[in-house]
Amino acid sequence: MPRTLLSLSVFLAACLTTSAAAGPTDVIRCNPLSPGHTFIESLLRVDTPYGNAGYLIDRPGHYLVTNDLDASAFDFGILVTSPGVTLDLGGHTLYAQPMSKKVLSRYAIAGVPAEGRGFRTNLEATPIASPSNRAIIGMRGASLLLRNGTLRPLTDGVDAQGVLVVDHIDVLHASAAPNSHAIVSQSAELTIASSRLQGAAVSVSVVVPSEGMLRVFDSRIEGGSKGLEILGSGFGHVQGSTISGETALFVSGSVSVTHNMIRGGVRVIGESGWFEDNDLIAMNADHALIVEGYRQIVSKNRIRGGRLAAINVTGAGNRVSSNRLQTRGRGILVGGESNLIERNNALVPASGCGVEFTTADTHVYRDNVVRLRATPVCGEPNTEATTSGDAEPPVPLLLARPRLGVPCAPPDAVLLPDGIGWTGSGPIVIDQPGYYLLTRDLHFADDGGLTITSPGVVLDLGGFMVGCNACRRLVQASGGGVTVLNGTLDGGDPALGVSGGGFVWAWNLSATCHLLHSGGCSALQMSGLEEVMIEESAIDYGGAVSASRVRIAGTNVDGVEAGLFVDGSIAAHVEGSRFQADWALTASAGASIVGNYVSGRTLKYRSTTVLRHNIINTETTYVEGEGAHFEDNIVGTSYRLYATGDAVVSRNSIFSLRGVRLSGSNLLQDNLILATYCGVELEDCEPSQALVDNVVLDAGEGICGPPAHCLP
Repeated sequence: MPRTLLSLSVFLAACLTTSAAAGPTDVIRCNPLSPGHTFIESLLRVDTPYGNAGYLIDRPGHYLVTNDLDASAFDFGILVTSPGVTLDLGGHTLYAQPMSKKVLSRYAIAGVPAEGRGFRTNLEATPIASPSNRAIIGMRGASLLLRNGTLRPLTDGVDAQGVLVVDHIDVLHASAAPNSHAIVSQSAELTIASSRLQGAAVSVSVVVPSEGMLRVFDSRIEGGSKGLEILGSGFGHVQGSTISGETALFVSGSVSVTHNMIRGGVRVIGESGWFEDNDLIAMNADHALIVEGYRQIVSKNRIRGGRLAAINVTGAGNRVSSNRLQTRGRGILVGGESNLIERNNALVPASGCGVEFTTADTHVYRDNVVRLRATPVCGEPNTEATTSGDAEPPVPLLLARPRLGVPCAPPDAVLLPDGIGWTGSGPIVIDQPGYYLLTRDLHFADDGGLTITSPGVVLDLGGFMVGCNACRRLVQASGGGVTVLNGTLDGGDPALGVSGGGFVWAWNLSATCHLLHSGGCSALQMSGLEEVMIEESAIDYGGAVSASRVRIAGTNVDGVEAGLFVDGSIAAHVEGSRFQADWALTASAGASIVGNYVSGRTLKYRSTTVLRHNIINTETTYVEGEGAHFEDNIVGTSYRLYATGDAVVSRNSIFSLRGVRLSGSNLLQDNLILATYCGVELEDCEPSQALVDNVVLDAGEGICGPPAHCLP
């Protein structure tokens, strides 16, 4: 570990406690004496355009609840309308109580005549829902990190519109109110980690827009009719969780669902995603798993249940592979078109059927095993293929749990801008190590900006914004050992520039540049560094990151022409992020790119790079150089995938006009290719070109390009 990173870790240890695994050890507990806290001690009605609230948060910052609070009398117990808010429940409970029916009955008092006897109120009668409380926590156009406590609602726990992160939160319903949710969300981004969420109807219902992102890690989600309902067309990842309900999981969009325990039926209607390595039991459902979507990969699951079938596939271009099935009906029921059914192991009754096709002549099946003397294949005729050798198993899709803990400012933090005597004009210069906490928005004139010249600096934006209209560099740091976190940078070219060696950590940062000339601008420019970590951030107009070691995770990158150029001379790892630009992502040699969503015109990466488990919707994808591995991806390329040099292209699902074009010595193995004109085009007669066990569907020609004598 570099010395600057070690000293920074020690410096933050007093207020930040995390671990890689979910559980009590990674609960963040901040020192109440830390500056910047606003304490919430009671609720008092505030009227807003969205309804009344017990407490209104309309300013960025860190808010700490100091005791249990009753939200019964309000539309929203706490309403958040500001970006940059951390709401720490401090281990306390926010709750709504049911109103009790008051039953009046006669009671006897000795010596009082019957006509004078009073009434008493029976408070033990059946409770009814409060007519006021809509949700314990409400969000409108806000960004909120909600952590460390319990919600006990009568209706909804959290009603969210904006960007929401839920970490170590239990939502436990006090009554089985109909149509209640733990979380109902129309959020651009939603992250749930290490939480337990209950809902009488649908536990979590979220609409993820096309530019949005959903993540669920290490949580328990329990619903009545539905456990987790994912609507919209956004990108998402659900991992390591327990999900239950009559329909435990309903998925649209481009979502990967991996390594979960699921109790109840599952329905997948989205486009491009994985359902992988899950333990699914749905004994009372007609079909344990329904796949109505497109370009879905269903692999390595253990599935038990389904009165009619364990898996029902009705979409197109789906790959159902290497699953273990046990059912009272059929193993796999296949409709739709152009689906690949392979290497599944089905335990079905003797009267049943392992794989039954309801549509003809468009599907391919191979190497399935059916037990208990059931009919292996029945229904409409389709194409049977075989694998020439042992199929190499895919590498599991496992992402690291998001790092969600907001470091709390130590009691001796320097407060910006007043703590350094800034006059309100010109630049701010930080030339001493320490923790600096912003306490309000800052807007610089053209000659302004914030410059860091000392190593060992933590710049905590406190949820606030630093901006300028036409300054050259908004935040510029040199010397390394710098952390910038928890706020917005708006302006400059770049908005954040760092150089000069050392370590840089950018966390929970929103950065955008301002176009000053026709050549474009960059939000980030980082070069000459030992190590760069960019996590949980949003980067508009992209940029370039160059260091010995680079890690990017949980980040949205948008650009007009260029997205992000990543150059790690020793190692670079990019995971769980979303890239959208003409040149969406360019990676140097030796990078590892896993579990991302990439869209735009071009994705390009070079020798010895590994791309695995990505959803790629680019016009053209380039795989260049020796030793590059392109594996287990879903490619919705509108034109073509190019592989040159000595690349391995294996186990991908590729959808394009012209499939895959090969030049040089490449291995193309075990891919599903759906192409309009040509599945595989060979550009030259390289004898070491190898094509093994690929399935090409819908193409006018399977293999084309060179003279016949060049074909392998």
